[in-house]
Amino acid sequence: MSRKIKKYLFDVLTCINEVESFFDGNDITIEYLTSDRKTLRAVERNLEIIGEATKRLIKLDPEIPISDVNEIIGARNYIAHEYESVSYIIITRTIRDHFPLLKKEVTKLLEEK
Repeated sequence: MSRKIKKYLFDVLTCINEVESFFDGNDITIEYLTSDRKTLRAVERNLEIIGEATKRLIKLDPEIPISDVNEIIGARNYIAHEYESVSYIIITRTIRDHFPLLKKEVTKLLEEK
């Protein structure tokens, strides 16, 4: 695995861990997410980074085993370009429903030599 691929995988994992730390055991709800604008913006930024890193990973290795890559990249594009209509429902569902699998896949890839 190339250094660039490892770097992008590490970026994804770092962002997932950071977003998870914002909730620190609290339920991942729209109410909690939107209760602090700084946290909301930090979550949005981390989702953008995850999407951009995933896009770069796919360019380097189109066969990399990461689920839902098009949805990850699409979420990044939506947040970056359609910022005025970002759905907090989608953001909370993404964190709650998709981060666990993505984290597992990225961790496994990083453990491979």
